[in-house]
Formats: sequence, C-alpha cells, structure tokens
Amino acid sequence: MSAIIHLAAVFRTQDTDLIWKMNVEGTRNLIAAAKDYAPKARFIMASTSNIYNDDNPRPGREDDAARPEQAYPASKLVAEKELQESGLIWSIQRFGFVYGDNDGHLEALPKLVVKAK
Repeated sequence: MSAIIHLAAVFRTQDTDLIWKMNVEGTRNLIAAAKDYAPKARFIMASTSNIYNDDNPRPGREDDAARPEQAYPASKLVAEKELQESGLIWSIQRFGFVYGDNDGHLEALPKLVVKAK
C-alpha cells in the first residue's frame, strides 16, 4: 500500500458528540491502522477551509489564525494535529465547500445569509 486517502467526516448533524467522535477518533483509528499496517504509506487527509477565522480579509493560508468555534471545523483541526504529530508521511488538503443539487447547502443558504447580515 502506497497511500491512504482519508475523506470521511461527519458534519451535517446537530449531534456535536458524534461529530467529535467520528472526526477525531475516526482519524486516530486510521492513524493507528496506518502505523500498524502501512507505516511508509502517504496519508492524505481531507480537511476544511472552515477552520479559518470568519474575519480573514482573504482566503485562508496555512499560517493564518485558526480558532474555529463550530464543532465540525474544530474537530477537523484537532484531527489535523493528530496526523501532523503521528510520525507518518502526511498531507492535509483544506477544501472549500462544493455546492450542488440536493446537497442541502443551497436550500439553507438564504437563511444563512440573513443570519450573517
């Protein structure tokens, strides 16, 4: 095995305990399995650009402040740190959201815009 691509996450729920359990503990479990069975594989993890502070004047850069308040981005940031400190060969991709038909985000957008003013 030459690569592990970790795309799993929980984020569309109000159950913050589930978000933390799956995103952090799930990543820890994958890291442990990688160490046991494929310690030389490159571990690629999908994270989120939502870790960056809302008041950034531009799209986030790696060295920008990251103090997310919501469970999903906060849990992804903790999972990132777990991977960074794992001793494995790693890469973290902080993707922005991709919106599409029937994903729920487009339908929720008008309410979010009003809330954000």
